[in-house]
Amino acid sequence: MVDQFPLATRLSYLLWGSMPDDMLLDAAAAGELDEDGLRAHAERLLNDERALALFRQFHTEQFGMADWDDVDKDTDVFPDWRPEVADAMALEAQMLLEDVIATGGDFRDFLLSRKAFVNEDLARIYGIEGVTGPELREVTLDETRAGLLTRVGFLTRWSSEWQPDPIHRGLFVNTNILCRNIPEAPPIEFDELMFEGTTNRERIESVTHVGRCAECHLEVINPPGFALEHFDAIGQLRAQDNGVPVDNTTRFTFPDFSEVEVTGGVELSQAVADSPHAHRCYAQRLLEFGFGRPLAGVDAPLTFRMAEGSLGGEMSVRDLAVELATSRTIRLRTVENLEVEEEEASE
Repeated sequence: MVDQFPLATRLSYLLWGSMPDDMLLDAAAAGELDEDGLRAHAERLLNDERALALFRQFHTEQFGMADWDDVDKDTDVFPDWRPEVADAMALEAQMLLEDVIATGGDFRDFLLSRKAFVNEDLARIYGIEGVTGPELREVTLDETRAGLLTRVGFLTRWSSEWQPDPIHRGLFVNTNILCRNIPEAPPIEFDELMFEGTTNRERIESVTHVGRCAECHLEVINPPGFALEHFDAIGQLRAQDNGVPVDNTTRFTFPDFSEVEVTGGVELSQAVADSPHAHRCYAQRLLEFGFGRPLAGVDAPLTFRMAEGSLGGEMSVRDLAVELATSRTIRLRTVENLEVEEEEASE
């Protein structure tokens, strides 16, 4: 077992990314860091701004948000576009994630919450009236939007300068939300003449639903992106693409080979939020970030417990962090110690 002072340091670095404070050191000196003591101090540390900063870093990595404000658009297509709009989009997504944590929300809320933070520019894109000025303020989005996957920051990041990018939108869902391993694409050089069709979806299907590309694109990569085709390159709703009604109905295959048919971003978000794979992925990545190492076989019971609690609505994001802070993993010296315990318990 880890001694009290190293345990205090582990807890502090897990939740703050820095050294323990005096209260935590005093608890270690008094030998109070048993499971109940760890829980009490974890709850206290999570109320500090340093914990929020660490969550911000984790979600920036997990959801690939580091460059969401570094996008540009064709001003012939989007005449109101300017860099400040991208800045506001990225900030709005970050504020959503932080609000979920601050209000005791769970992972499902990341995908389903209709709460948003908009200024005049974002309100115009979302189709909200009555918002003026550059400051972001809280609003409730209509039923065409849910959480992260229908927010303008995400939709804009995964688009070209003038068209949605269903391939990379779909890749994001698979790799960042479901922890799915996607094989590296073979080197292919596309010529504009290779694309056929009137709509964006038809043109993408014309080159990815044939030959070797179809193995990954047909049932896995493209479908989540196609469900979001009713959002243009800056996240605005659109009913038509090049004069043709948008087709955003698709059938998506999850990693366990179960299938779901969805129409639009809200149904996609709901299907993903209901998937155990999404909650397992989030729990796994949170553990890896918190402990600073890849997932090990002996972590399975902990990640299973966290994923089940998250999926069932019994564990908030904060609760998942507390679960890590009070786990056997943090109280044992190494992964090897955990493996020894597992072997002894099975004998």
